[in-house]
Amino acid sequence: MAEIETQQVKLQGGQELILRTALPRDAWAVVDFRKHAAATSRYLIARPEEYHRSSWQERSHLKRVLKTEDQVYILAEDDKGDIIGLVTTQVFRRQRTRHIIEFGIAVHSAWRGSGLGSLMLEELIRWAETVPTLEKIELHVHANNEGAIKLYQRYGFEIEGCRKAAFKYDDGTYMDDILMGRALSRLKSL
Repeated sequence: MAEIETQQVKLQGGQELILRTALPRDAWAVVDFRKHAAATSRYLIARPEEYHRSSWQERSHLKRVLKTEDQVYILAEDDKGDIIGLVTTQVFRRQRTRHIIEFGIAVHSAWRGSGLGSLMLEELIRWAETVPTLEKIELHVHANNEGAIKLYQRYGFEIEGCRKAAFKYDDGTYMDDILMGRALSRLKSL
């Protein structure tokens, strides 16, 4: 079962919050959070109107994720119990790529720049190191999201490639997609 240990953590500014595994009972709040994140961040692929998963579908998805050993959804809650951050993972099921996990991370607009992304990323890496089948973590990031790229590099992620003009913004401009990866301790070399 893919779960992290529930823990109370403190941000740099002293705010306390909870990091824990997203559970089926969180489905409605996860859907609401995803829509908020999509509406307030230029760096997520989905627009709010493109997120069609109902709370019932999200609940079923979270149940499936909990039954796996190589996927996890990590959420951060504030002192009121509201979701303020979410890490989602996807493992590739093909035999030749199932040693790789890909993740996405979203932070509530009011909590961006607070250090929450770092805490969630640390927890994801810590969890991934415990999964025997995983050897590498990958992610996609908009080339103009310099803060995120620096964060990932601080945690050992390296730029591995670039997809030119992969994203098209509402104003008609394009942005490259940077592929980054980080070896886990089981991978002999990159």
